[in-house]
Amino acid sequence: MTKKEFEDRTGYTIPEDRYKEVEQIYYAVGESIDKDTFCKDFKEHSNSEILYALFERTQEFTQSLKRKDSAIYIFKESELRVAKLMLSKAQQHLDDELYCEVIELIGLEAAIILKLEMNLPLRDSERSTLIEVMKQK
Repeated sequence: MTKKEFEDRTGYTIPEDRYKEVEQIYYAVGESIDKDTFCKDFKEHSNSEILYALFERTQEFTQSLKRKDSAIYIFKESELRVAKLMLSKAQQHLDDELYCEVIELIGLEAAIILKLEMNLPLRDSERSTLIEVMKQK
């Protein structure tokens, strides 16, 4: 919703910085409320301290989730790097124990995908799993 649309629907004329706050609230609500309903409700509750306090808390939680998502992504990338190294070393040294640790770390299907990406030979059990997964699709 544009500032003009908001002003036309509410009859309010507001400065750009105040509209940015309104716009953030509007986008935070998402598609669950249309523009007309949002503007009508905003007119009734525009001075609500509770509304703004809840919105600020929502923004804080959103930022916290983004930070955690970023940390999870970094962790998963590190986990894949370690799994690739372990798979490579397990193949190089024919180390079944190290191979089992990779499976424990990322799961059999993910290990098969990594081995295919790394052009490492598949075991018979991995081939069987791959065939079963492909039959199910």
